[in-house]
Order: sequence, then C-alpha cells, then structure tokens
Amino acid sequence: MTRFVVIDTNVVVSGTLRGDEATPPKQIVQAMIGGHLRFLLSNELLREYRRVLLRPLIAERHGLAEAQVDALLLDIVLGATMREVVTVSEGADRIGTAAGPVPAGDIHIAELLRTMSGSVLVTGDRRLAEVVGPWCETFSPADFAATLPR
Repeated sequence: MTRFVVIDTNVVVSGTLRGDEATPPKQIVQAMIGGHLRFLLSNELLREYRRVLLRPLIAERHGLAEAQVDALLLDIVLGATMREVVTVSEGADRIGTAAGPVPAGDIHIAELLRTMSGSVLVTGDRRLAEVVGPWCETFSPADFAATLPR
C-alpha cells in the first residue's frame, strides 16, 4: 500500500528557492508537481504555502512573481488529494504527546495527518517531527527524497 504524505510548508518553500536542482526539497516539490507522489493537502495548508511563499524576503530568494507562485501552487493542487480539515484550537493539546503539544501553528498539519490513517509527515521542523513522531512516521526532506523513484 502506498502511503499518503503531508509535506510541511518549510519543505515546499525550500524547494522553490533558487539554487541546486538536486536538493531534497526541490526533488520533493518536483515529485509533487510531476504526479510521482501521493500527498494530502488542505485549503488551510495551501493558504499557508502561499502566504509564506509571498513573504517579501522569501519572494526575493525564489524570484517568482505572485502570478508565478499561484501557477506553481495550482500545479501542486492538481496532484494533491484534498482533504477538509476542521482544526479545533480549543483543547488542541489533545493531539500532543509526552513530547508536548503540537505547536499552535502546526495543529492543522497534525489534523491533516489524522484524516488518512498511515499518513507520514515530511518536515524540516525537528520540534514538529518530535511531537508527532509517537503516532506518525516522520521523515526529513533528505531521508524522504532518498525514497523517491529516480
């Protein structure tokens, strides 16, 4: 069975920055766009991708105009399995573990992971990986990119 993956915003942003095409985040974004990856996406996570990609300092580093960011995100959406997520901020620590509660800004990612049993998380955020690790398999971008077909 092929598992679904949730790709954290930091991976998508890193994958759009100028530079070496062989970086793990770029490989992951290309797999998302190319239809070589089964991944979950919610409207909230898509908005977060866009919001962060359009931050002035990040936009300067990737060099994409707003319309180009929107085109990239459309390509990502076309390959995604969209899931509706209801994030309940009240009592959000219910999705925490002994490592602590899921950080407030990442509750929607934890809830998205829970929409599909067996989903895995790809993130460069060690704190998030540590907190969801007891109930969800996590990968660093490098470790996950190594599993992608060549």
